[in-house]
Formats: sequence, structure tokens, C-alpha cells
Amino acid sequence: MRPKILIIGPIEDFGGRELEAGFVASALKEEFDVNVLSTGNLTIKSQFHEIVDEIKITSLKQLLFERNIFLRPATLLSYLKNRKKEPVFFYINNKINSRYIKKKENAILKEVIQNYDLIFIIAHLQTLRTKEIIQFSRELQKAVIFRTTGEIELSTEAPTYLNKVSLFIHHSQVNANKLHGKLKSDNYAIIDQNSYMESHLLNIPVINKKVKRFVAIARLAPEKNLFNLISFFQDTCENDDELLIVGTGILYPKLYELIRESRNIKLIGHLSIFELNNIYDNMDCAVIPAYTEAGPLVGIDAMAAGKIILSTKVGAMWERLQDSHNDFWFQPEDKDSFKKQFERIKNLSASEVHIIAEKNRNLYIQNYSTKEVSDKYRNSVSQLLQKSSKACS
Repeated sequence: MRPKILIIGPIEDFGGRELEAGFVASALKEEFDVNVLSTGNLTIKSQFHEIVDEIKITSLKQLLFERNIFLRPATLLSYLKNRKKEPVFFYINNKINSRYIKKKENAILKEVIQNYDLIFIIAHLQTLRTKEIIQFSRELQKAVIFRTTGEIELSTEAPTYLNKVSLFIHHSQVNANKLHGKLKSDNYAIIDQNSYMESHLLNIPVINKKVKRFVAIARLAPEKNLFNLISFFQDTCENDDELLIVGTGILYPKLYELIRESRNIKLIGHLSIFELNNIYDNMDCAVIPAYTEAGPLVGIDAMAAGKIILSTKVGAMWERLQDSHNDFWFQPEDKDSFKKQFERIKNLSASEVHIIAEKNRNLYIQNYSTKEVSDKYRNSVSQLLQKSSKACS
């Protein structure tokens, strides 16, 4: 029998975590039986399905609704009160039900975890329910892999329950150091992202012209630093320069109003990974202005597509590009540093742009290809299962 793997975490509809969960499931299903349990608000619209569609995925809220008839009346009442905006099970954790939810959640988590050989958490380090998932897994003698998402920031000592994790997987050494210096352990592997559009992006001709078209792809949230990006770009760009901002999020209305009359900046809503192909076909430079990231994925995509990257030293970007000639780094709140790097890029000749962008693509092929990253995931799981099997024998 093939080992059974449960991928679990706050997998919702849109974002890097959803895409990464889909990729991990796709990579592991070649050798293992894989199912997915979301602890977040998941619907059939989830980007998870853009990566893999044959994996069974359900949510903790769905299971609570299906298995606890007495929780349904208050759930239906809340559903109607909120004008049926979301699926009915989204409303199960309401004021009336709240006193019962925790105990019922824990019972379901234990029951589900019992049926698997390895639990693969994909979540931010301090995500709700992570503690319980780790503790239940170890009580039931299940191996635990924790794929961290987001930038790790620990102002105090690391929670002691994290010592029960069998193996951590991080995007970058920087993130690993922040956690394992406090845990005083080295039970981790570095596995960065790959491009989910690889087959298309690697076929785009490496850019061989002067840079004019800049693109920022991000969730429209405060940590992405888009207000500063817009301000910096407006004060620095030339008449024929263009900035596209692609994404959706809570800041969309404010950002739209800010750039509504701009000639040089356009705001595009959410695009599927397939719709993004056209964006990468036509961009010259990816801009990553964020304060905090784990990756981000757009950096990997831009490398695969053979583009220039203008970025803050965020997430894994420094490690990804340290062997390249793409050293266009700016401070997130410093317009002068943005202007300096922007002008450096604008002053590159077409041949200089081509050399840098080609190096970026070659680094992607060497270190971040789908095969490379898939093999790392499968090897990590296989080695941990073998180790767990020996420990139990």
C-alpha cells in the first residue's frame, strides 16, 4: 500500500499558499495517496484547482456542518442574515455555536489525522489550529512536515510545540535562521518555489530590448507596499514608461482612485495563472516592492520568463539572485533608492538587458524547475517516512 499523506492548512481561494498547496499535492501524488483538508474558507473557486483537480479536498467547516446536525440551525440563520454571500458552512462559527466549535473541531482533527501516515502542514508559523494539529499528530505517532509560508518574525522564544515537528521546509535560509536559531535545531530543508506556468514561461524569448513595461503582481494588501510604489513610479517614470498592477484585495478601491487618471499606471484585477501568461509575454521588468514575503512567486516566474527584476531585499529574493547580475535592490520606503535602481535599469542597453535576463532564466532552470522542486518534496517525504518506520519497528 502507498503511504497516505494529509496536506492541511488555511487553504482558501486566492493566493500563493493555495497555489503552493496545489503544487505540493501534485508533486506527491505520483508516489503517495494524497488528500487535503483546509482549515480556512475554501470554495470550488480555489486556485488550488488550477494546479491539480483530481485530489480530494475538503474543509474543516464543511465537516463540522455535515457531522453536527445541532450546529446547523444557527448556521442557517447566520447564512440568511448575511444574505447568502458565502457558502452556508462558512457561517458555522457564529455566536450561538462558538461555545461548541473548539471541542468539535478537535474531535474531527484527531479523527482525520488518525487515518494518515504523514501530516504535511502548509501555513504561516503562528496560524490558528497549528498547535493542535502538531500535538494531535505526535500523540497519534504521525510524522509532521511543516512548510512555512510568509516571512518568519519571532519577537519572543519559539513556541515549544514546534519542537514536535519532524521536519520544517522553508523558502530561504534567511527564514530558516530566524526560526531554528531560537529552536536550536537543524531539522529543516530549503525548498524554494517553482513556476506553475513553467512550460509557457520558458518558451518566451528572453527580453532583448530596453525596459519600458513594469509589472507588479501582488495581493492588494498593506504589506505589499503598493502606495509607495505608485508614488515612486509617478515621480520617476518617463512618458513612455508603464506600470501594471495585477491583483485583488482590500486596497483595490483606494488604489483604483489613486491611479484612476494616471497615464502611466494601470490597475488590473485578479487573473488566473493561465491569464497571467499574456502579462509575462509583454512585460519587461517585474517589480517587487513588498515589506514582507516568503518568496514571492512572481520573482520565480519572472526568472523563468527571462525578465529583469526590480525588488526590495524581501523573502527569498536575495538568495535567488545572489549569483546573477540582477542587483537592482531598493528600500521599501526610500524613493531615492527606487529612483537610483529604476534609472540604472532604464539606462541598460538592449544587449545588457538580455545578458542579465538570460542569467535569471538559467538560474531558474538550474535551481527552481518543476522537476527539481518536485523531486525535493518527494525525497523529503520518503526519507521522513523511512525514518519514522524504523523508529516504530
